[in-house]
Amino acid sequence: MSQPSADTTIIPTPVDTAERMQSYSIGKIAEAMSKAQGEMMYADADRRNEYFNASYATLNSVIMAVKTPLANAGIAFFQTTELSNDNTVICTTTLAHKSGEWIKSMLGMKPAKNDPQGIGSALSYIRRYSLAAITGIAQADDDAESATVRPSARLEMEKANAEPLSPAQVTAFKNLISKSDSEETDVLEFVGVTTIEELNVGKFNTACDTMRRKIKENNIYPQKKFDELFPTWMKLIATGQKTADDVIATCSTKGQLTTAMQNKLKMIKLDAEPADNPNQASKGAAE
Repeated sequence: MSQPSADTTIIPTPVDTAERMQSYSIGKIAEAMSKAQGEMMYADADRRNEYFNASYATLNSVIMAVKTPLANAGIAFFQTTELSNDNTVICTTTLAHKSGEWIKSMLGMKPAKNDPQGIGSALSYIRRYSLAAITGIAQADDDAESATVRPSARLEMEKANAEPLSPAQVTAFKNLISKSDSEETDVLEFVGVTTIEELNVGKFNTACDTMRRKIKENNIYPQKKFDELFPTWMKLIATGQKTADDVIATCSTKGQLTTAMQNKLKMIKLDAEPADNPNQASKGAAE
């Protein structure tokens, strides 16, 4: 019986194909990708985050940056999605060359909220970052400043920024969201994550700096002063001497009350019994 030659072709099984991240040969697609990347430009920052007065590149911008150069090089891209048992949204991005060669990558993350909006937001993010990564393009809002830092210093900075948050930092982050009158999902979206647990020190610092700038630019009413005056306001509103809208209007001359502050004032209920001295009011309570 003859022995099989050493170069016998191996036909991959479906399982083998599913586990691999590229075809057995990638010479032709690599050459085509080199041509495509020579035509690719940055993905434009085409959307503005009103909460943080900053712009970023959307999924549409990334697609527009890569679609034509890939097509000119004979490459198509596909993005398939699935939801795992632990509610992780997974996106598989595949680049397929006309020769039959292909490469793919997978990226997943858990949505901030387990509802259609949360899943859609997470899916948009992983599609955008996965496609940008596999094609090798930078997004216009990427931070390139670190490229000017000395290699040793940059490595130290990257290591420090990659550290997870401490419990105290998580608390500070949540407090700053309230003080800046921001939505948690908008803050997380701005730094490219969907849950607080995904934050590292670097993203934490970026988000906090931006929220502090928002507080200053929007002249938001100081939380400490609000907490100090709240008992007086509560008494005035409960006794019918002032309404919540009266207090909000007076405070607006000193600074903008956050949504949380306004809701707290509006939840104060009017007492059934009249005040002992309805004419008595704290003259400077709303100052």
